[in-house]
Amino acid sequence: MEEDVDENMIVNIWDEKKNKIKKDEELVFDNSAYEMLHRSNVTWPCFSVDWVLPEYFIPQPIKNFYSPISTKVYKDEFPYTCYFVAGAQTSEKNGCLYFMKWFNMHKTLYDEDPDKEADSESEGGEPLMEHIEINSRGNVNTVRTMKNSYITAYWSDAKTIELVDLRPHIEEMESRWKEEGERQKENKKNKKRKIEQKDTHVKSFKKKDEGFALDWNNFNPGVFAAGGYENEIEIHIPVDEFCSDYTGSSENNMYSFRNKFKAHKDGVEAIVFSPSKANILASGGNDKAIRIWDLRMNNESERVSAIEKAHSSDVNCLAWKVSTGIEMIASGGDDSVVKLWDPRKMSSPSDFIANVEFHKEPITSVNWDALNPCQLAVTSEDNRLSIWDFSLEPDEKKAKDISSNKEIPDQLVFLHQGQENLKDVKFHPYYDSFLLSTAESGINCFKPNFSPDEENEEDDFTFNK
Repeated sequence: MEEDVDENMIVNIWDEKKNKIKKDEELVFDNSAYEMLHRSNVTWPCFSVDWVLPEYFIPQPIKNFYSPISTKVYKDEFPYTCYFVAGAQTSEKNGCLYFMKWFNMHKTLYDEDPDKEADSESEGGEPLMEHIEINSRGNVNTVRTMKNSYITAYWSDAKTIELVDLRPHIEEMESRWKEEGERQKENKKNKKRKIEQKDTHVKSFKKKDEGFALDWNNFNPGVFAAGGYENEIEIHIPVDEFCSDYTGSSENNMYSFRNKFKAHKDGVEAIVFSPSKANILASGGNDKAIRIWDLRMNNESERVSAIEKAHSSDVNCLAWKVSTGIEMIASGGDDSVVKLWDPRKMSSPSDFIANVEFHKEPITSVNWDALNPCQLAVTSEDNRLSIWDFSLEPDEKKAKDISSNKEIPDQLVFLHQGQENLKDVKFHPYYDSFLLSTAESGINCFKPNFSPDEENEEDDFTFNK
């Protein structure tokens, strides 16, 4: 007896392993899958990105450094404007940072639909781009921006961590448009003029080897943690709240954090500070372990918790979220698996809350959505960016992918393809379901369409059940 299959529950996920794109071919996306999608190629591939939020650089007393600003500067409405920094890998000794402003980004949902008229307020406008190149000391492995600050940190293969002040570039970029006026904007679409470079590097930290693990503390301005192939984690403490300099001593630092300790048996690949406690830090390494540390404890054995075999291979990335009192850590490894953990209950490999075996190649990044805290974005070397909603309950009717003859996981809500060698993804902290992704083939900004038209049932990229 043949099984009855609901045709509405069948989708066809394109598999590039089975269907290689030829040189004269291009992967075409369905406009109805995205509320907005904008793409750009850059001279050099960028392996790490992070948002910059200059609208929030309102002078505040330092005691309220991270306090929410009462005036809502970001309005979640089209057209969108966003700022971000991307770290590039070049074929030369030194790399570069791209500081970018993408703006006038309207909806693209109906760009290919002649039967639907564009709303002039939210659709139909041409996007505009500005970018400034900043010479970096070495090729950039990881870039992270400090909250409510112009300061950006990056790890490079020159065995250094550099702090960069983006203020002069932001000010010049903004003033340039203001001075030239509206008339000039029409002639500056996709503008990529390279301005005179300024020496924006404000601090350099030399290391014995290079690394990738880097994160800013969520509560103490200027405090950041770094880890690399030396197997150690180093906590960098500023001498003051303005980051005018950094102390090299673990004695009498303002937070009583230990400055340096051996964290893993092999290289440290990922670091993330707790979003709820200033002194707590999680790390993942090439030794397959995930460990959580209390930075106030001097004895290395007095860590909060550890899972020695969290993954079956290297732990590449971590993301930590807090929502209504619930904390969760997401981890991604070379084993192509994403796992969710409760940081309060981590002692053995079987303690995971969820085990996602969907991707076919190593996981390169994981990132929680700040506005939809049960949503997680994942990138993988299989050239797929997946979005998961772990608040969804299991469905008796399973959607099926006819290309692989496998069921689609209930929590998978979106799949973005078309970027080669995906490396990093970030949800925007103030725009709902708006993502930035970078890959060897370029940079994408997009907003999934989670509410497709009822008459458009065929959808190769989104799964809405």
